[in-house]
Amino acid sequence: MSYEYFLQAKDLYLKQIDNPNDLTKMFDSVFAFSHSEKNVLYLICDNPLECFKLNKFFANELSKVLKKVGINIAFKFIDKPIIDEEPIYKPQIQEIVFKSEYSFDNFVIGENNEFAYENAKKCARGEAMGTLLYIYGGAGLGKTHLLMAIGNYMNHYNKNKQIFYFSSLTFITEYFNASKKGDFDSFKQKYYNSYDVILVDDIQLLEARKKSEEEFFQLFEYYSANKMNIIVTSDKIGKDLDLHTRLKSRLGWGISTLIEKPNLILRKNILKSKINLYYKDVIKNDEFVINEIAPYIDSNVRELEGALHSVISYITTFNLPLSKENIALGLEQVLSKNQINMKKSSFFFDLLKEKICQYFKISLDDLMSDSRNNEFAYPRQLYSYILRKHFKSQIIEISNSLNKNHSTIIYYNKNINEKIKKNKNIKDDYNELIKLVS
Repeated sequence: MSYEYFLQAKDLYLKQIDNPNDLTKMFDSVFAFSHSEKNVLYLICDNPLECFKLNKFFANELSKVLKKVGINIAFKFIDKPIIDEEPIYKPQIQEIVFKSEYSFDNFVIGENNEFAYENAKKCARGEAMGTLLYIYGGAGLGKTHLLMAIGNYMNHYNKNKQIFYFSSLTFITEYFNASKKGDFDSFKQKYYNSYDVILVDDIQLLEARKKSEEEFFQLFEYYSANKMNIIVTSDKIGKDLDLHTRLKSRLGWGISTLIEKPNLILRKNILKSKINLYYKDVIKNDEFVINEIAPYIDSNVRELEGALHSVISYITTFNLPLSKENIALGLEQVLSKNQINMKKSSFFFDLLKEKICQYFKISLDDLMSDSRNNEFAYPRQLYSYILRKHFKSQIIEISNSLNKNHSTIIYYNKNINEKIKKNKNIKDDYNELIKLVS
């Protein structure tokens, strides 16, 4: 017997009354199954007043509608879970094997993921401030890595702790199979258990799966009532999930931390880490390889690693030297020529901006501004001139990179072109900057 009987009774009862919406709030206050005694189901409410009304006016009515379909069950509503009693299902602890490469030591830290990393490590050490950690961010940024790292750390340092890892896809599949067979015993024995730490991957997969979501909500309440530590990953912040308000509210209880796309420095560090892990004996000049790959893959860590594998596979398969041309050909296995050229332009424009700001000791905001002060206007015009004259960039590309119209860019280039012939200092600045970005 479990929460499903309450849901069935609620649906049957609401169908036979005139204004079912009037009772929605009251029935929604019932959020979890506590325990059973003989034929009585004890259910937990989050509101003492609603709990009183359910017991006084509706418990018998719910039992009656179930009796009509051959189910003889009584209901008792309580406003506090009874968790001191013997568990309903005897523990069947799952042996989880976590991939050894997913460790905290192998997780490359940067500005985009440091907060998530530190909180994950606190959870693994048992130092977390709360019982829920919610890690979110796009695909391939390291969320699963952190979950696995928690598991690996605890298996090594806290072997007395019971860890349970599952993906939402596995949960959905197993719940569907249990529903189809009409047998929830093995499902309940696996998920409703006395664990210490729960690791849930990709909770966003519960969207548009109402029955699985409802079951997960009961499971989440069970874990929370028993004060288990829960770490959840998702591709979006909890409030943006297309889930029931109650579940989104619960997911907002704990610490939420975002993992963002890696910047260039972090991408280079990640590539260095992967080369040391996989290709230490193959690549002698890792800095050269890193500098040739990092600018092109800025989406996520998974694609960055995939690009590295593709490049090395291409070069070793055809026994080619590690050159710019061959690395570019290897990258074409994962990116089109057009994508490579676009990313190259974007990266190069950013690099030139950075070097010009450093050279003239101004900020990026100053460079991008509309200020006519020569301190800022001259570097801006020189930036445009270098791109057009030396690197043959299109006017439209330069215009987009500076947020200026075409006529302004044409004026910049004409102005510098006239002055550089007469002013040695401008020519020196031009040549020095070319060296810095070449």
